[in-house]
Amino acid sequence: MKNKKDFLKCQKLKVMAKNEMNSNTINNGLINLDNAIRGIVSANPGDYAFIVVLNDGEAAAIKETLEAAGIEVHVVRRGWGTNISHVADDLAAIQAAGKTPVLVEVAGAETVPGAVVIDHHGDMSDRPAALLQVLHLLGEEPSRRQQLIAANDSGYYPAMEALGATAEEMSAIRALDRSFQLEEEPYGSDNWVTKFTPEVEKEAQRAINAAEVKNGVTIIRISHSKTAAVTDPLYETGKEQRLLILSENGESNFFGSWELCEELYRRYGKEGDWNTWKGGETTLPSGAKTGFFGSSVAPLEKVEAFVIGWFAEK
Repeated sequence: MKNKKDFLKCQKLKVMAKNEMNSNTINNGLINLDNAIRGIVSANPGDYAFIVVLNDGEAAAIKETLEAAGIEVHVVRRGWGTNISHVADDLAAIQAAGKTPVLVEVAGAETVPGAVVIDHHGDMSDRPAALLQVLHLLGEEPSRRQQLIAANDSGYYPAMEALGATAEEMSAIRALDRSFQLEEEPYGSDNWVTKFTPEVEKEAQRAINAAEVKNGVTIIRISHSKTAAVTDPLYETGKEQRLLILSENGESNFFGSWELCEELYRRYGKEGDWNTWKGGETTLPSGAKTGFFGSSVAPLEKVEAFVIGWFAEK
């Protein structure tokens, strides 16, 4: 590659190409974005109804897009990890009306007979962002803003960089994303509130100031698991991360080597389990592949030891 401009152009083509699918059906509920189903929802708007869990910037953009197109959308305000049981009433209403339910990032959606599943996490992390899947079903091309929202959701800063995003664009998209993220307070109450409060930001700054570095890995020990409050201020454009965030609630999150993310997922993840996740596979200008891994069940001490040991061998 001759220069960064050529690299970014190549990456943009790769990102756009990933938004194409190579089958000609909705196979077992999964969206296959080919020309055979492009625009199928817009062509038959009365046949489909969407369930969207409003918990981040991408979900907000999907809600906005569907409403603008005049498509029925059921909005549920809950955090990440929402499953079928949490949307049972909306699902029942859609089925009673004789419509096809389209479930956007709802765990267990693949178990609903006749439902269309839109997701790109866990075992579906090789799929396009949910917003791009929705746009394809509507027969619409993504705007610049929608491309960046989708890139951020799939691959965070590196994916936005691959589309040539400016610092101002990335900052705006990240701010949008954080403004819609929710958490349950108190835990178990089913009362969902804004995640990023001044107290959350203050604790993140304290944890950043107390960071440790081992084998090139920056280790953040923090009371909460609102990782964006840590990752956003620490991100350096074009540089591969080695960031491990260990939260007192038992959640671990690693940002960096995609190879390591995959290995961590192989060790601690399993199909259908939303307690462990991976995603964001992106190639940096250096050629390094980066991504993220997280788990609320993997033992913190084992994750920390494995990550530190991984880079000791490099």
